[in-house]
Amino acid sequence: MQKQKGDLVSACSYSGLSCLSGLQAFENCIELFLECVGGEGLDDIAVDPCLGGFEDVFALGLGGDHEDGGMSELGVGTDGPKEVDTLHVGHVPVGNDEIEGTVTQLLQRLHPVLGFFEKTPDDAHVQSAVRLLQDRCHAEAAHWWNDLHTGEPIIARPHVVGEKLMLIVSEIAEAMEGHRKNLMDDKLPHRPMLEVELADALIRLCDLAGALGLDLGGAVAEKLAYNRVRDDHKPENRRREGGKAY
Repeated sequence: MQKQKGDLVSACSYSGLSCLSGLQAFENCIELFLECVGGEGLDDIAVDPCLGGFEDVFALGLGGDHEDGGMSELGVGTDGPKEVDTLHVGHVPVGNDEIEGTVTQLLQRLHPVLGFFEKTPDDAHVQSAVRLLQDRCHAEAAHWWNDLHTGEPIIARPHVVGEKLMLIVSEIAEAMEGHRKNLMDDKLPHRPMLEVELADALIRLCDLAGALGLDLGGAVAEKLAYNRVRDDHKPENRRREGGKAY
């Protein structure tokens, strides 16, 4: 048993995940763990009709010292992080400290790879704020999404997204030039050109996201949460050979 669980954790290390997709690797590791300890499979421990076996694993081994473990305020799935109410799981031996330790160790190893992250109170505010900005910017620029001569929508044209992306790049280039020459903006002369051009880039970016119906706010909130736990952003890893200097 001890050797099997040791092999399991090793198998789920970062190198072991290199040839598998994130979600599939995680499910494979958990299935293997449950087989090692003689437990049930992922499909047998559903904790909520809305959750699949992949998400159910959060309740495994992380509860109290009785059969119905509880867990709250942490979630993951294909939609990213989400807050969930306390979950209760039956028929899982969560009182076994040895099993709990192994599952916890497994989750810690998979944490930065598969996007396990804990929400902070500010994440929901960030998501709402970006969504509001996206809606406002797209509403202000709605007329730019119709052909100037025919009035027909241009969203379906094959190159329109690429053109819009390059316009965002053009604003970034202008911001660089303003910073390089220490210029004030010619439209808003009380503000630095760098500041105003970055604002232009943000407006264009939010307009594009709005036109495409993207969930930019959710993506920003999730990426901020992910970046808080990613290994390649830690100072000790950045100082290593091949680490990110900037």
